[in-house]
Amino acid sequence: MPPSSASRGRTFATLGPAAAPLDVIFMDPPYATGAGAVALDKLGRLGWVGAGSWISIETERSEQIDVKGFVIDAERVVGKAKLWLLRAE
Repeated sequence: MPPSSASRGRTFATLGPAAAPLDVIFMDPPYATGAGAVALDKLGRLGWVGAGSWISIETERSEQIDVKGFVIDAERVVGKAKLWLLRAE
C-alpha cells in the first residue's frame, strides 16, 4: 500500500496500530478543544509517528501545543490560526 493511502478513508476514532510510521502528518482539529494534543498522543502511542516524522497542526491562535515526545520546530500565526510544525523527539 502506498504511504499516501495508509489512512485514507479512516477516521481518527477508528485508527488502530500502524504498520509503519508516517513521514508527514497534517492535522486540523477543532479549535480550542485540545484535540490536537489528544490526537498527537494517540498517534504516537499507536506507532503512526516515528523518529523522523513531521507533524503540521493548525490551532486557534492562542491555543498551545505541549505533548511529551514532540518538539516544536516552528510556529506561525496566520489570521485567527496558528500553524505548528512539530517533530518527534
